Amino acid sequence: MSARQAPARVYALAAALGWWGIILALIPYARDVIDLLRARSLLMLAVTAAFAVLFLGLIGLAAWLRRAGALSGRQVLVGTALLALGVAAAQLFERPEDRWHAIEYGVLGVLFWAATTTRGLPRVLFAAVATGGCGWLDEAVQFLVPSRVYDPWDVGLNAGAGLASVGIAEIVARCGDEGDR
Repeated sequence: MSARQAPARVYALAAALGWWGIILALIPYARDVIDLLRARSLLMLAVTAAFAVLFLGLIGLAAWLRRAGALSGRQVLVGTALLALGVAAAQLFERPEDRWHAIEYGVLGVLFWAATTTRGLPRVLFAAVATGGCGWLDEAVQFLVPSRVYDPWDVGLNAGAGLASVGIAEIVARCGDEGDR
């Protein structure tokens, strides 16, 4: 690992832990917000807007990284296509709140992936296990909150979203030219 990569990995780990902290901090309020949005027929719009902001933000980040020379054109194209496929797949869930897991734990998975110093399968396994473990702990905390419940389905959604995003990150990293890394 180069001296330049070390701070980036530390920042990615700090961002992952901070993001997970935000997820945990919102547990007592999430159900009330979802119920309020649903009652006003705004839940689908809110989740769709969140996906749009995430998608456009990642496209902007990819463009910036491309201009900085950190990503090849092929990586940007493959990443955009896989991201669009992932967003489309998340829309298959009937309940809008189930789609939210793709955002929460998809972002967390990529941050854990970026925080690791290994390459290949060990990196993917670490990020997937860390994300899945955080997803399980999220649900365990919900069990302790009176207005929330432990839901094994949500554990699976959290782990699945994390694994999918880690897979996308690894594919994008591997499809770059050797000179790009």
